[in-house]
Amino acid sequence: MVKLRLAVFAVILACGSVTDAAISVDNLSLVARALLPVESQVVLELRDGTRLQGILIRETETQIVIKVKQAATIFVTRTVARSDVLSVKPEDVTVALAAKLLERQTDPTNSLPAEVYRKAIVLFDEFLALAGSTAEAKAVRQRRDEFRDELEKVERDMEKVGGVWLSPVRAAATKFGLLTKEMRELEKRGDFRTNPRVKAAYDDFVVKRRDAARVLPSLMQERVPKLLEKRNFDEAVDETLAFLAFWVQQVIRSEGKDVEVIKEMDFDYVLRMQRRIMGAYVQSGAGREPAAEKAPTNMVYVPGGYFMMGRDGAGPSDDDFPFHIVYVAPFVIDRFEVSNAEYRRFVDHVKSTGDSSMEHPSAPPLKKHEAEGWKRPELARDRQPVVGTDWFDAYAYAKWVGKRLPTEAEWEKAARGMDGRLYPWGSNAPGRSAINSVSGRQFLAAEMNRQNPPLPPPKEKSGLTKLIQGETPQPARQSHAVVLPVETWDVDEPLPKEALEAAAAGVFKFKPLTASPYGVLHMAGNAAEWVADAYEKGYPCDPPAHRNPAGPAAGATRVFRGGSYQSSADADLRVCVRKAAVDALSKSGCSKEGPFIGFRCAKTLDIASRSP
Repeated sequence: MVKLRLAVFAVILACGSVTDAAISVDNLSLVARALLPVESQVVLELRDGTRLQGILIRETETQIVIKVKQAATIFVTRTVARSDVLSVKPEDVTVALAAKLLERQTDPTNSLPAEVYRKAIVLFDEFLALAGSTAEAKAVRQRRDEFRDELEKVERDMEKVGGVWLSPVRAAATKFGLLTKEMRELEKRGDFRTNPRVKAAYDDFVVKRRDAARVLPSLMQERVPKLLEKRNFDEAVDETLAFLAFWVQQVIRSEGKDVEVIKEMDFDYVLRMQRRIMGAYVQSGAGREPAAEKAPTNMVYVPGGYFMMGRDGAGPSDDDFPFHIVYVAPFVIDRFEVSNAEYRRFVDHVKSTGDSSMEHPSAPPLKKHEAEGWKRPELARDRQPVVGTDWFDAYAYAKWVGKRLPTEAEWEKAARGMDGRLYPWGSNAPGRSAINSVSGRQFLAAEMNRQNPPLPPPKEKSGLTKLIQGETPQPARQSHAVVLPVETWDVDEPLPKEALEAAAAGVFKFKPLTASPYGVLHMAGNAAEWVADAYEKGYPCDPPAHRNPAGPAAGATRVFRGGSYQSSADADLRVCVRKAAVDALSKSGCSKEGPFIGFRCAKTLDIASRSP
């Protein structure tokens, strides 16, 4: 019936079959009439030119009896001969009906049931079909549009909670938080346990909050698969991460001490759901769009899209927790780490010009930018990565060349792609790959020695033989087994100079497969790399930021990524590992073993950054 009436009014408005005029009760639907007083109001036009308006009491062939208002609460009955009446007209109820309709308002805090919106919209449309050009129509039309806007959101399964429109899972989680806040306020009252009314209100909040927690898993199970069928990845991610945020805040942070039902939930479900979303996302071909413009020289294009950030299996105390979906806009990133030669040009510029326009606002005044790695010849060759820089050095250089440091999310996306790999090249451990780390160098040296075994030392002759042959005893020949030096490799080469020279001599064949999915080199090992983000313990899990996250708003400690040539633990080379420079030595880009932190740059693209 509601839909039919909506259709009727749509035809009326479209065809103009009803001319705007005074609205009488006779023109109205029963629902609209019910908004007005029960008594029938009429206007009598008398032959002597006067008008009488009142409530019709009785009408016969010879007379009309009406009740006329004399004062605020005083009515008198008037009997008028029909022969004195020129016309009898229904009262114009336009103003009265508009006033009644405008009493209907949306709730600024919470959404209303869909049927409430629909019924109100029918009445608004009825009024506008009959009196669309009256003075009252503008306010009624505006109110109708407000109801239509909210109905559209409700029909998309959204809910207004605390004045904010939220998706179902996020709404349930928000309700949980608001109810918890109400409970805490009641607990502050001195009569919390003795006042029956306060205790009853508290118990009611407890039940409602438990119900909000219980509904979350069922909402996830019902809603996310439907969103994936429609390829609505944005909402599917939003819902899943709302559940993850709820888990982190209410289970990890509070250990579920307030709501027993929380402890019983299978929270691995949210991890499985994220994998399901990423599987559908990758299968759809999203996140693989070609570059809209040519990447600058020695930079690579990284498509915008979702990927899994963090470590599967990480715990709340780990810096790479939680494992969660993140979206980054398209960007470009340096294929190679910044070299000593490139960085020297920057330092020479600063020294010769005194230019400080590229400095970070928090950088020390008259900042000296020399790299600590230049003090060691084995780290200072032109094509090696600059190491022993602090974060302000990296920031200033990037700005000087018209670029910027990548965010953590961008760096990790460039390093691991969309398939959740452990290392830029895949799952093979560094000890089985040609990576510039302790185990990587050992693997490569062993492979070089396997392909080109060193000559065995000569057999030792006995002393008697030496005397008979008249030989002077000689020392044993030294082994020529390859031992790779502990130093950085050239930024644009996947192998050290020793391996490249052996390959050129034809005694070593090896095809390194260590670049990232987008062709970025040395994102594990060689030089560790500064990123733009500040460091804060517990970030990003409270709550997980998932659209172009830029790290905490402020912080004196900065993050570096990727491990280095000094890394002895393979785990430090995983793409998800984030390290913080926590002391003066690490803040200068050095460790006890020497300089090791460098950087690479990124650049924002002036193209649309919306996800599919």
